Amino acid sequence: MNNERRKKIKILCTELNLCLNLLDDIKNEEQDSFDNMAENLQYSMRGDTIQENIDTLEDLYDRIEETISELESL
Repeated sequence: MNNERRKKIKILCTELNLCLNLLDDIKNEEQDSFDNMAENLQYSMRGDTIQENIDTLEDLYDRIEETISELESL
C-alpha cells in the first residue's frame, strides 16, 4: 500500500474515532434515560426498548472499534 492510501486510511480511522465518541455519548444518554426511569417502567415495553437500543449501540461500538483496529493493521 502506498503512502497516499495509508494517509487516507489514517484519516478514515480518525473520522471513525470521532464517530465512536459520538456513539458513546448517545449510548450514555440512552443509559441515563433508562437509569432515571422508575423501576416498574424499566420492566415495561418502553424499558425493554431502551435496553435493546443500549445493547445495539454497544454492539455497533464494538464493531466499529474492531474495524478501526483492522484498518490500522493494514
